[in-house]
Amino acid sequence: MANLVMFRRTLAEHGPQMVRFAIVGVINTAIDFAIFSALHFGVGFGIVAANVLAFLVAVTNSFIMNRAWTFAGRKGSGRIRYQLPMFVALNTVGLVLSTVTVLALSEMMQVLAAKVCAIVVVFLWNYATIQRFVYRAD
Repeated sequence: MANLVMFRRTLAEHGPQMVRFAIVGVINTAIDFAIFSALHFGVGFGIVAANVLAFLVAVTNSFIMNRAWTFAGRKGSGRIRYQLPMFVALNTVGLVLSTVTVLALSEMMQVLAAKVCAIVVVFLWNYATIQRFVYRAD
């Protein structure tokens, strides 16, 4: 019961922001997925190279969209010299999580299914860390 109360409190506090973060995430997931697929299946890049390049393009777009829309109301939104390096650092961890997940799961399932699983893992990591450390409410 306590977990349900805590979940409701978290949802009430973060709900609208999580929805905006999810919308930005869907857009960037589409970018990531499309570029990964084009590079891996169309051009013939290996899984790691295709994943890294696709992830980097999506992360760049993610920073721009999250700064401008998702977390625009946060007081810390003006400190780009702090935000950008922290965003890059946290997303580098996300990139490692994504790549390890895709590589490990592609041994057990189709590579695109593994990529979807990696996207879910990284979404959870990103929201938890980015809202707390990059666009923190001062």
